[in-house]
Amino acid sequence: MSNDTKYSPDYKVTVISVCGFIGLLMGLLVLSYEGKKSHTGSVFHEVNYSPRQTVGRALDGVIDSLGGAVKKYTQQKANLDSAKVGKDDRARIINELNVHIKEDSTSVAILISYKKFYQDAPEADTGALTTLNKWLYFQLTPNDIVKLDKEYDKIGKNWSASVPYYAKFTANNKLFSYQGKTLLIVNPYSSNLQFLMKYPGVGTWVFFMLLFCVFCFVNVPASLYIREQVLLIFGSNTGPDKNGYRWSVILVAICFALLYIILFNTFSDEMPVKGLFFMRTLFGTLVFVNIIGGVSGAFCLAGFIHSASMLGHFADKLKEETGNIVAQRVVVKAKEDGDSKGALSQMEQNYEKYQDQYRKLLGFFHRYFILSAVQLSLTVLVTGALHNAANSIDFVKLLVTRWGYSPASGDAVYLYGGLYTIILLLVYLPAKMQFGDVRLELPPDPNAPKEEDSAWYSFLQQPFSLLKGSLIAATPFLSGIVQSLLDVLFKH
Repeated sequence: MSNDTKYSPDYKVTVISVCGFIGLLMGLLVLSYEGKKSHTGSVFHEVNYSPRQTVGRALDGVIDSLGGAVKKYTQQKANLDSAKVGKDDRARIINELNVHIKEDSTSVAILISYKKFYQDAPEADTGALTTLNKWLYFQLTPNDIVKLDKEYDKIGKNWSASVPYYAKFTANNKLFSYQGKTLLIVNPYSSNLQFLMKYPGVGTWVFFMLLFCVFCFVNVPASLYIREQVLLIFGSNTGPDKNGYRWSVILVAICFALLYIILFNTFSDEMPVKGLFFMRTLFGTLVFVNIIGGVSGAFCLAGFIHSASMLGHFADKLKEETGNIVAQRVVVKAKEDGDSKGALSQMEQNYEKYQDQYRKLLGFFHRYFILSAVQLSLTVLVTGALHNAANSIDFVKLLVTRWGYSPASGDAVYLYGGLYTIILLLVYLPAKMQFGDVRLELPPDPNAPKEEDSAWYSFLQQPFSLLKGSLIAATPFLSGIVQSLLDVLFKH
């Protein structure tokens, strides 16, 4: 028995899955890389200042000062016996000294209770220290943080810095202050899991980072496969310029590179989240993510633009066939012969073919659009999760107490969402107008609910099938709202 046909398996789904798995592995490797100057078992660290000793030293200083005042007032009472002071004056002075002794003794007792509470606190910053940490203020400015971050990047795990601070304590309706210096050191972790258990917000950021890496690696082959389907719409003689898509990818990638260069040298000229906060290799990790995000975004946005630009082909053909059909109908009415009717039938078939090709291209356009919107939305979510992770770190909370605002405020994520929404609309709106011009030439599609779709893409299209174009275009900005919900979830 001979088999005239050979089954040729379609490995598109396999390739996409493998690329996603490679993206997951790459994300895990990049996130877990400790760097040359840090081999501690974990990529994460924490900035500590020995709170028990620091606050205990401040309390001792205030208690000693008040104790000295009590001794001074007691000695003054004793000296009144030998002093030449009238009976009435002696009684008034003794009464005043007793009031001071009682007030200071009460304050000392309250401060001692604070100290006992603090003596049971661990060395690391935990929730048990939150109340007393509010009384501790580091004399650090934003410029100091930039300087310390650069020093830490050079030195590594052995980094330390002596920082001035002052403490304020309230006792017996009085405010007491103390000034001194404390040592900031890096506290490494022996495993990543230990750190993530303490700071789940960092774990959320790691999850979104891995999800973003997977999607970027999936996005490239997905965009290329959509491109292959676009080429199948056209015949061998009427196909679009095959190099047009490649040039579109290059141009979009250049635009992304220019955007990042200009953005990082204008309003985003400093990283709000420092590697000093919790991860020394943070800068390199973000560079990697920006590179793969730019490359992946170039492929889907280029397909987005290129598929829209092909509509000129259909616009010309539809107008041409419409004019031919109108003219041929006049001929058929005049001659009523078989040849003229056959020519009209052929023209109508060509017209239907161009309609079908248009609608298929419209489906591919929407797929590119959804891929672009999802990637830009993931970028916003990753950025928001990073800000939330930084704000959950105890050292950053101390800076917030000192400055009155967060060095990594999540409010800036709304701006990222708005920026990426603008980028999407800059491509979507002109393309949509061009599609609208061509659609005016088309009759209603009787098979709209049965629009053809490839099996490998159905999992992406279904969640977004009920969304309008404007809502999809706004997803990066809406992602900024989602990150604010995450901020509420992990704020403590």
